[in-house]
Parts: sequence; C-alpha cells; structure tokens
Amino acid sequence: MTTVLTVNIDDIDNKFVETLKRDFAHAEVEIRLEGQTEHPESFTTDDFWNTIHLLDWSNEGDDAKVVKPVVDHLSGLPLSHIYRFSDILAEKLWQLDIHWLRGCPTPNPSGAGASAVLEKLTAIYPAL
Repeated sequence: MTTVLTVNIDDIDNKFVETLKRDFAHAEVEIRLEGQTEHPESFTTDDFWNTIHLLDWSNEGDDAKVVKPVVDHLSGLPLSHIYRFSDILAEKLWQLDIHWLRGCPTPNPSGAGASAVLEKLTAIYPAL
C-alpha cells in the first residue's frame, strides 16, 4: 500500500523524520520537491548581523521588548533561516565564552559594536 504525505519542507524536523522511521520502518521513500523553481538564498552572517541590529535597546531591562523586533522578523522567514540564525548566534556566543575563559580580549567579528551587541545578547539569549 502506498501512503502519500504532503508536507511543507519547513515543517520537516528531526521529530518528523523519527516518526516516519518508526511508523514506516523499512519502507522506500520518494521525495519530490514541488512549488518552488528557485532555491531560497541561505541565511548569511550579514543577514545575522542585520537581524541583530533590529534589537530595540531603548527597552533595555525588558528582554521581551528588546527582542520583539528580531522575533517578528524571524517569524516571517523560512524555518531553515531561523535555525541558521540560532546556529550563528550560538557560535558567536561560544566564541565570546572561549575568549572570556582564556582571558583574551573579546573578538570583534563584524566591525565596531559587534562585540558589545554579542555581550548583551549573552544575557537575553533565552528570550530569543
């Protein structure tokens, strides 16, 4: 018997794949991609910094208000971009931690002010 599932690619995550493996063990899978003729551009480091610059520091002290413009922006992007944003953010925060633990000066990866922004993000990361 053939089962046909129509799923938006942005909704496919590890849980979905594990469910398929469990429910359709040993089944053959055919994947067809429809409805998009061009590949979306990937989320770049420049996109990351442009998103970070949306933080509303005029509301410093209220983390939800500070990150709201970022959350609003990310909510309109494909899921893959949101994951990439999260990956880049985690990498940047890890770099800060490593430099701090080594007693090194904080790296400045993207021009003036980038390190300061990342340092503030370490305090509000869970709010994102």
